[in-house]
Formats: sequence, C-alpha cells, structure tokens
Amino acid sequence: MNSPEMRMFKRVPFSSSEKIDAICKYKDGENNAIRLHIANISEGGLGLMAKKNAIGPIQQNDIILLDKVVGNQALDFMTDLELEVKWVLDSELMENLGFGCSFCNIPESSRDRIISFMNTMDLYKLQA
Repeated sequence: MNSPEMRMFKRVPFSSSEKIDAICKYKDGENNAIRLHIANISEGGLGLMAKKNAIGPIQQNDIILLDKVVGNQALDFMTDLELEVKWVLDSELMENLGFGCSFCNIPESSRDRIISFMNTMDLYKLQA
C-alpha cells in the first residue's frame, strides 16, 4: 500500500558524489563548525546527513545555524540561516545519521533564489 506524500514542498536531491555540504554550528552549546552533506533541498528546508561519529547528539527541535554552503556556487547566497531539526533518522543498520531541517524566518529573497535554483536543477536533470 502506498502512502500519500506528506511533504509541503518539492525537493531536489543531491547525490553523495555531488559533494554539496553545509557548514553549520549548533545554536546552543558548542561553536565548533560541523560539515554536513546536503542530501536534498526545498524551499522549506534541507535534508542533511553526517557520519554518526562526526557530530554530537542531535534531536528534534534543535536549532542549527547554517554558516555557508560549499560545493555549488549557485548556493553561495545561503549564509547565516537558522534551521530547525524536524526529524532524525538514526538506524543501527546505517553508518550515517539523517535529519530533516526547516528554515526558520528565511528572507523571502533567499526563498525565491532557492526556488529558482530548484527550477534550474529540474531542467538540468531532465536534459541529462
């Protein structure tokens, strides 16, 4: 039985070979930068992944500060954004931790640029 898609926004996935990463910090606590792989992007947020031993504990409702995105110049505008962790996937069967984050109070101009980026990626992937 197929369940209906519950997401509010369309996502554009990135493969691990694309090496598009988010450089982030925890809002409360350590100020050390953490590098997270961006698995997908939508106008509402990011899907992120990290090796389990590469980051500290993370849980739903945590706030992460996105310092910058590296690996794709079209996303250079994504700086100093707050992300709220909405869900965490931590399975013993997987070496990576996955989590979904929504943007908090993202400027409308940044949201518009994400939508434009996604539209460009859709066209690019259709031509590939």
